[in-house]
Amino acid sequence: MSNNLEHALGFVLGVTIVSVALVLVMMFVTSRDKKLKRKYDERQELIRGKGFKYACYTMLIGNMLYGAFDIAYDRIPIEAGVMCFFVALCGACVYAWYCILNGAYFALNERRKQIIICFFLISAFNLAIGISSIISGTIVKNGMLTYSCLNLVTGVAMLLTAVVVFIKMFIDKKEE
Repeated sequence: MSNNLEHALGFVLGVTIVSVALVLVMMFVTSRDKKLKRKYDERQELIRGKGFKYACYTMLIGNMLYGAFDIAYDRIPIEAGVMCFFVALCGACVYAWYCILNGAYFALNERRKQIIICFFLISAFNLAIGISSIISGTIVKNGMLTYSCLNLVTGVAMLLTAVVVFIKMFIDKKEE
């Protein structure tokens, strides 16, 4: 195996293990009734379905734009894997923000405070790693945006998601 393949496999495995661990911890910490199954009412399910549809459209458009730029230009200054992550993250953000703003993101049996705290913790950790990548100069190599920027982008996306939650809370409080 080449060194790049070993590095890529280690990266993917590490991200997978950390992601699964975080999801399991979040599921048990944020549930009111200590059950893994989230409970949504019919209105929430319909909104979540629309959110999935908009996220899918976002990812389709993102992939088509990436393909068009890849064909039109000799070299795009972003690694292909990074671009795939950006497109997927854009879809996830569209889904989350749409569901949050329409009151369908949080399940009936979830603790919102713990989820918001998790958003901020995940954002803080990712931003710290992203800032260290900026300081070490690994974000751009040979004129290409590398995977080292992913933590920074993820941190910003999680922070923006927390801001959207606060905006929704402010809107709901104002409507009462």
